Amino acid sequence: MREKKLQPQVCIVPLERVLPHEMVDPRRVERLKADLLSDGVLKNPPIAAHHNGSFIILDGATRTKALRELGAAHIVIQVVDYQEPMVHLDTWNHLLMDVPHEEVCERVQAAIQIPGQPIQPGDLHEGLKTGLFSFGLFTVAGTAIGYNGSRDHRHRIDQLNRVAEVCQEMSPIYRSDEHDVSILQASYSDLSVVISYPVFRPADVIQCVLDEVPMPAGITRHLIDGRVLGLNIPLGALTVQESLDDINGRLCDQIENGSFKKTHDMNGETLLQFNPGSITSEPRRYSVFNKVDELAMK
Repeated sequence: MREKKLQPQVCIVPLERVLPHEMVDPRRVERLKADLLSDGVLKNPPIAAHHNGSFIILDGATRTKALRELGAAHIVIQVVDYQEPMVHLDTWNHLLMDVPHEEVCERVQAAIQIPGQPIQPGDLHEGLKTGLFSFGLFTVAGTAIGYNGSRDHRHRIDQLNRVAEVCQEMSPIYRSDEHDVSILQASYSDLSVVISYPVFRPADVIQCVLDEVPMPAGITRHLIDGRVLGLNIPLGALTVQESLDDINGRLCDQIENGSFKKTHDMNGETLLQFNPGSITSEPRRYSVFNKVDELAMK
């Protein structure tokens, strides 16, 4: 019996229909814009969830911003259901290098005007999971400080943005899912402080979009079971003023003539690696990829 061909939900939608939930690092956007202009292709579709007629970008804010600044009319996305087990929301910790931890603590407190609470590292970690703290600091001195912020969602996200902005002024930001300083120092000898953020829920991400108050760049971490890689779209296909039916028709033809192979990465994500095939001279149309409005309204 012939194995059923994998067909993840990938489509091209108007760029105006996608909404970010997080800020972006302008330096990363500029680097990506240069790569897009040099390579001429957008590599790997951003991940998006449909919500009330629009698409929330879960992973791919830098790609989205770069396309906007290049004047693209459309974007290719992989559409997932935010409520399904295939989507797992986690949090990145931010690592600061070669800055005295005392200075970090002072500048963070000055930025948010809220004193921190010294606490045992294990208790801080648990408090971040339960929502007791808005964020916390783990220092190379072995101390930990928790910060009780506002319960108001908009104010709390604004507070996190101020913390992230201060940290970016002091040091390049590295990301890790590890918060234990003693473990991290084995890989980062110049480590000063670990900024640890709370555990978020999909409802928090959606609320950021509704409030138009984006989260800091790089603190939400979406793990996708079935993430599509290797599906590269010519930049010209996203900048041309053409009907969505025609653009999606060519995308469908590209997908139909290729294949997806399941692999896994070090995070345990199931990846769908796209292997392109030969493109037929007569383009075909597959309605499942053209029903953009149906996807958005789910």
